[in-house]
Amino acid sequence: MRTLLALASVLALAGSAAAVDVTACGQSVPDFDTGVLQADLDCSGEPGVCIHLLGDDTEMSCTSDTDCPQSFNACARAAVQLGAGASLQLNGHSLTGAGVLCSDSGTCTVTGPGSIVSAPVGILARKKVIASGLTATGGKYGIISRRGGAILTDVVLTNNTEDGIWSWRGTIRATGVVATGNGDSGLYATLKPVIARDSTSSNNGNHGIDGYPPRAVGVTVEGNGGGGLVSAKGLSVVGSTVTGNGIAYGGLDVWSARRPRVIDTVCDHSRNSGPDGGGSWGVCASD
Repeated sequence: MRTLLALASVLALAGSAAAVDVTACGQSVPDFDTGVLQADLDCSGEPGVCIHLLGDDTEMSCTSDTDCPQSFNACARAAVQLGAGASLQLNGHSLTGAGVLCSDSGTCTVTGPGSIVSAPVGILARKKVIASGLTATGGKYGIISRRGGAILTDVVLTNNTEDGIWSWRGTIRATGVVATGNGDSGLYATLKPVIARDSTSSNNGNHGIDGYPPRAVGVTVEGNGGGGLVSAKGLSVVGSTVTGNGIAYGGLDVWSARRPRVIDTVCDHSRNSGPDGGGSWGVCASD
């Protein structure tokens, strides 16, 4: 009986939680609540946190890039802060000049339709981020996940000066994602896989999809300045088009340190980047 009463109380509390109207810059959405953006907001002057942690893994608050110690660092301005397990619905609106800052205590969720424009970081997640149906454009990074990785569905990451998405210590799972015109890589995971399906990563300044390793099905990766699919070990790609990448380097469509698994895929050039490398893998049309 006591168990049933406790369960009823939990369900009542869960049902009573109301959405939080987000109407101004700097608002916070509590743990496990949902915020709903009610208007386009320009939050260019908001404070935030430095993208990179200090040497002892502590967070540093900032109001400008000059507050952040490393020369490559930047201040991720926060238009909206999400608690652990909280979500934000962009609701057809835009955030400009600042992005979404997620708690270091749990997963956050950001859903479209809507856009995050000219933010130093569109979404800075300390743990896992789930994002769908939105655009992050014209900033420095579209999305950064420090730990926990990212699940992206129908997300557009375009014209950011650095990466479309950069995951430090977690897997990127991308479905229907478009990453184009970013200054560095489209989809980049430092120490974990990038699992991409039915996605496009093209015309980025550096690599298209760079993971440890990439696993791609039905992707289009074309015209990137560096490699198309890049891995410090092996990679797999099925039913895809990977062409015109790394032209300045003689073609780098499939670039891996171990023999790649390439099935039903159109590619021009592969390259062995392993210790005995330098030649092609013999898996693309012009190898």
